Amino acid sequence: MLFDWFKKIEKKKEKIEEQEKIVETNEKIDEWEKEEIPEDLKNELREARRRIELRSSIRYSLSPSREIIDTAVKEIKETELEPSFRDVLFDFIDKKGIGDPDVYKKAKVDKRLFSKIRIDAGRAISRNTAIRLGLALELSQEDFDILLNANHTSLSDNNYFDIAIKWCIKNKIYDIEQVNDILYACDLDLLTKD
Repeated sequence: MLFDWFKKIEKKKEKIEEQEKIVETNEKIDEWEKEEIPEDLKNELREARRRIELRSSIRYSLSPSREIIDTAVKEIKETELEPSFRDVLFDFIDKKGIGDPDVYKKAKVDKRLFSKIRIDAGRAISRNTAIRLGLALELSQEDFDILLNANHTSLSDNNYFDIAIKWCIKNKIYDIEQVNDILYACDLDLLTKD
């Protein structure tokens, strides 16, 4: 709370300093315009003043009002978050009744990485690892999409790798080696260890 207060004071100081610079610059331009200087230089000075005033008005007009900021903070903080990848993954593991070692071995995921996923809900994992875990769990296409969405990714229809993975899921081919054989035959990247 105190930090926010100091932050507000700093912002006000910055605005005041900027306004003082603008006033100071305008005063210098006024002095220069009174002197005997060539007309083209006077035009440049006028253009500089116009740019300064425009920049200042844009900066302040784009700043949201306090009311908008308060509303944004309130609505953002009240938004219920989607479950994390970890939560979705271990929910599927629990529903399937499979042990953790069976999952990470079948997915060819390192035990330490799997342990880190279990511990850290915010842990980012590669798309490749998420796909291997989905295959190890033998998820349906719908559940597979849910798992990948929790990892901020998806399978699309605009690249052959994704189409091949979807084909394997549709045809219930979940073994990583068999999936890699299909990917290899299609001359696509393999599901490799991270």
